[in-house]
Amino acid sequence: MNGEYDRLRQLLLDQERDRLDALQADLRESGERVPDRVADEIERGLASGRPTRLSRALAEATVSGLEQAVQRRPETVVNAVFPVIGPAIRRSIQEAMRQLSADIDRAVNNALSPRSLKWRVEAWRSGVPYAQVVLRHTASWRVEHLFLIQPESGLLLGHLTASGLPELDADAVAGMFTAIQQFVRDSVSGDDAHAINSATVGDYRLEVGEGPQARLVAFVRGVPPVDFPTRLDELIEALHARHGAALAEGTGVGAEGAGLLEQPQFDALNARDDATAAPQPQSQSNTSRYVLWGALAVVAGLLAWWAWASWSWSKQVAGIRRQLSSMPGVVVTQFDDSARGELRIEGLRDPAAADPQAWLSQAHPKIEARWKLRGFMSLEPELTAARAALALGLPKENVLPPDAQGVLKLRGEVPFATWYRLRHDPPGLAMAGVTGIDASALAYPQQARVEALGAQLKRLTIPFASGAGVPDADAEAALARIVAGVRGLQAAGGGDIAFGFRTAGLTDGAGSGEQNAELRRQRAEWLAGRLAAEVRAPSDVAVDQALAAADAAIGQRGARVVAVPMPAKREAAR
Repeated sequence: MNGEYDRLRQLLLDQERDRLDALQADLRESGERVPDRVADEIERGLASGRPTRLSRALAEATVSGLEQAVQRRPETVVNAVFPVIGPAIRRSIQEAMRQLSADIDRAVNNALSPRSLKWRVEAWRSGVPYAQVVLRHTASWRVEHLFLIQPESGLLLGHLTASGLPELDADAVAGMFTAIQQFVRDSVSGDDAHAINSATVGDYRLEVGEGPQARLVAFVRGVPPVDFPTRLDELIEALHARHGAALAEGTGVGAEGAGLLEQPQFDALNARDDATAAPQPQSQSNTSRYVLWGALAVVAGLLAWWAWASWSWSKQVAGIRRQLSSMPGVVVTQFDDSARGELRIEGLRDPAAADPQAWLSQAHPKIEARWKLRGFMSLEPELTAARAALALGLPKENVLPPDAQGVLKLRGEVPFATWYRLRHDPPGLAMAGVTGIDASALAYPQQARVEALGAQLKRLTIPFASGAGVPDADAEAALARIVAGVRGLQAAGGGDIAFGFRTAGLTDGAGSGEQNAELRRQRAEWLAGRLAAEVRAPSDVAVDQALAAADAAIGQRGARVVAVPMPAKREAAR
């Protein structure tokens, strides 16, 4: 039975088993070729200059792994890169400082050659008192003791002493210094940022060079040069690069550091330029004195020019501030004149006020100004009058500032249409500081002549017989005078003034009221009809019944006309 079952399984699954075996062989072969394919892909991306998916993924994984390593084990990363990155950074800084020092020395040597003046410049540049600079250049110094110590354990890894000096208890010094360093860290902040880097102990100056596995402590007698800490840092970096793990394990403990500290290294720390300046000849001394006096004269001239320029700038700025302060509607809140030739001005400006920017650019074109002005409404009378003139459509000279009661007074001569509008339909000004408008002093062109002709025309009357609605033939002379008055008014008004000629009839006290009213109407209509041919558009002629009723009390028989001036055309919309 089992044989038949195996036979059946072989018949049914034989092809699938062969296919699976082939797939396993392909997978095994592909797995063996994966490193080569990955390398080919990376080389192809580098050759093309365009990053591939694989190169980007590897870059991200590398960056992420480095970040995790720095976060989890920063000491390991620092220890690994310390011997390499320290000298590289120092070389870069030294090169930059060397270039800067060369530029400064070149400038000083070319302009001021005396050595003392050079030291003064150095003191001014570094902020160190001049006496200390002189001491630094002239005082002698020497490293008398050098200790190599493990930071945490205080184990002495090496010790060197200058010749001719008694030996110190090196182990006790190493242990004591380590204890002091630990005390400082624990009492201040608990990290190495507040460790002792230099100190003064009696006649000695202690300089410390820190490294991850060891520290160098130098006992210096005298004043060391400014580059001495750099020498210590270079030496500790060289020791880490050379001995590495031996410093951490303490395998080099022994006399003279068992090779960790060597005498040439000690001598290199003491290397310095001991050459002293030879006395200068008298001629060179005189030349130096002349150069010094010439330099002082140049400096004095520059100071005088600077003082004069500062005084001129201050005087100019004071005048600008006075002018801006006197401008109505301009309020300066910030005025920065710290940079000569430049101003930064902030403040407020009423839209109706004069433009301070235009004034400054015209009065002082060489000054560069940066403005920041915000709008506001000033209540100064001049600006209130200017805003009212704009609202009324008048020139500024026609509007006087409001009086104590807030009334604006209008004056001067304006077009008739404007005069008519302001006299007959004055607008209401909802404006701060204004309570009303007084246009009594406002006039229009030919006003005196027009008013005189109108008054003369009003006095002319055409007589009528009692009970007659039409005058006699003798009335033609009076009618001619009225016609001449109408023509004169139209000529005086020109194209700006139109007239409404209103006729009215006159009656005496005889007769009934109805009879007199009818007679007044007839007489007014007769006069209006005779004047119609003389009146030119836009002027017109009409019977004014209200005027006729008002004239009924005059007590004479006749007809007359009254001229009412009006704008020939409406003002353009403002």
